[in-house]
Amino acid sequence: MYLVEDLYKRHGERLGLEIVAGQKGMNRRIKIPEAHRPGLSLSGYLKGHAGKRILIFGRVEIEYLRDLNPGIRVQRLEAILCSSTPTPAVIIARRYRPPRELVLLCEKHQIPLFRASMTTMNLLSKLTLLLT
Repeated sequence: MYLVEDLYKRHGERLGLEIVAGQKGMNRRIKIPEAHRPGLSLSGYLKGHAGKRILIFGRVEIEYLRDLNPGIRVQRLEAILCSSTPTPAVIIARRYRPPRELVLLCEKHQIPLFRASMTTMNLLSKLTLLLT
């Protein structure tokens, strides 16, 4: 099984990854070699949410989170990050600035949070390819 640290060391430069928070969680296991956009899970619908995958936040996810009031934002992020099957890592595409609540939750729960330079779909495709 792959660790988040392995992914970062082997492919971090290629993916343009920069660690933002949760560095203490670099030893988390990537149990499913896939990346996932949280989309509908951010709205509170968690049926079928797979917490074992790396989460990719793109423009749409970041804008959606910014439109939520802070209390709801924290609730929704906790629901997807801190489920019974913990998220190995979170990556923000296009070097967007992550919401403060996401940074704080990732730091608190030791979930590595990265920013990447590439577009969301490029990142999703390359990451999936590298993981498999």
